[in-house]
Amino acid sequence: MESDLSYDEYIENLYREARQIYPDDPLKQEEYVNEHRPLVYWNWNNLDSYLQFQRLLKKYREIGSQKTLILGLVVLNHVASGIDYLISKGLKKTGIDAEVNSSLNFTEASFSINFKF
Repeated sequence: MESDLSYDEYIENLYREARQIYPDDPLKQEEYVNEHRPLVYWNWNNLDSYLQFQRLLKKYREIGSQKTLILGLVVLNHVASGIDYLISKGLKKTGIDAEVNSSLNFTEASFSINFKF
């Protein structure tokens, strides 16, 4: 729906798709259109309003992608911290006084081992 300026334009595109899928069966074409017909009617006043809507929709999707990326980095950072702790704990059990640190952020990832003498 978001790619068409109006409900009527969307229905025209549905009929085109239906004719491609069922070229020799008008009843199946009509059935296809009725199955995919939206319940909402729309008609943009002008092209500028439609383009503004498209920009807002793009921004909304970008925010959703960023949210997913941030959540993934938070989870990955917690997993890395857990691994750091387990490695550091294992090194101390062997008598090596060392600490393992890792860090993740948007610009870099780092890993370090600090030995204490």
